[in-house]
Order: sequence, then C-alpha cells, then structure tokens
Amino acid sequence: MIKLLACAAGVATDTVRVNIQKEPVILIPSNQEICQNDTFTIFNDQVQIENIPSYTIQWTHDGAGVLTNSDTLTPTYTPTVSETGM
Repeated sequence: MIKLLACAAGVATDTVRVNIQKEPVILIPSNQEICQNDTFTIFNDQVQIENIPSYTIQWTHDGAGVLTNSDTLTPTYTPTVSETGM
C-alpha cells in the first residue's frame, strides 16, 4: 500500500516496483491404482512443480478417505473401503 500523507505546493513522485508471481502448478500422475487397505503416497520424483517460489502447499481431496501430510509435497491418501473398485 502506498499512501501520500501530505504534499506541499508542488508535485511528489515515487517509483514502486511490483513483482507478480504466477501461482504454482503441480502436476501428478493420474489414474493411480492401489489395493484395498493400502495407501498412496505422492513422492518427490512423481511431482512436477512449476513457478513455485515460497508458497504454502495444501493438498485437498474429494474422497471419503484420510489425507495425511497434506501441507507437504509428499502427502499420503488412505482410501476407505467404500472407495475400492472406483
């Protein structure tokens, strides 16, 4: 935020540099298969990350299972029995 508090009879100028960083793009392989009662972990060598400066990572899911380490690059997803065979 830039705020001009006061200006005497004259002109005040300033230069401001604004750096805009793109949102990170994280690509993981699709169609992963696991057996019932197994977990799926995303490993660093499976993840392609582009444009990632110092961001906080938060993985989400729309399944019924449990996602652990969701704030790291290597989360683990444990599906429920109701998700098998999908």
